[in-house]
Amino acid sequence: MNKELANILKNFKGFTPDMLYDDLIIIPNKNSQFNEEDFKKFIISFSLLNGTTNNINAESLRAYWEKLTRVNPDKLEKMKDNLERLFKHWIPVETNTARKIERNIKIYLSIDNSSLHAFANEFLLAALNQDLKDFSFKVNNNQSINRRDNVVIHCSDENIGTYIRIVQEVIKENPNFVFNQPHLLGIPYDNNIYCGVDYENGKVSYTENLCETIFTALNAGYSPEKVASLVNYKKEKLAPNIYALVEINKSK
Repeated sequence: MNKELANILKNFKGFTPDMLYDDLIIIPNKNSQFNEEDFKKFIISFSLLNGTTNNINAESLRAYWEKLTRVNPDKLEKMKDNLERLFKHWIPVETNTARKIERNIKIYLSIDNSSLHAFANEFLLAALNQDLKDFSFKVNNNQSINRRDNVVIHCSDENIGTYIRIVQEVIKENPNFVFNQPHLLGIPYDNNIYCGVDYENGKVSYTENLCETIFTALNAGYSPEKVASLVNYKKEKLAPNIYALVEINKSK
């Protein structure tokens, strides 16, 4: 992974940290489309939740999915257009409870576009099935690109273990899900789950901060190999804290 990061840094021709971020996060030459049926289910889920779980649970969500064929196709298309208009890059799914919680940890999942909404639906179903009220995540809404963070789940110190457990369960129950190359800046928890720790109680993004540091180091004359090693060192320093937080509340 260090070698892959160093190679990208070696070939980087951009002029800003944002351009560096795009090079690190977007998977080149990996074009795949959203699954339309899974996307329709997700659209229904999003419209039902829309920031609240007061009137929806796992059983009722399944019931709505089963009625999907009865929904007017024009109405679904309009809902899809609205999502594209409102959320050009990301579609957020968040409960009212989650908004009141300080969340400084992110889970990054490099799920291929073709499996993206299938995962989102199953993750949402699993969270509702366990009567969780504090979930917050977002999914890529630009199918012209595959991202190494196609799904980002926002967590707190108290619930990171719960959501890692749920993600692992969903992946185990759906071995057909397609994953791409993992997040190059993320802290590895397992083969598919990578994490980041934001700063100042979530106000400063982990990846943005790290990209600015990398950009500054490259401009200061550090070699790509040296910068990649420094990134790896930083991840190794943060990893034990992530592992400890997960183990503390994973069984909850």
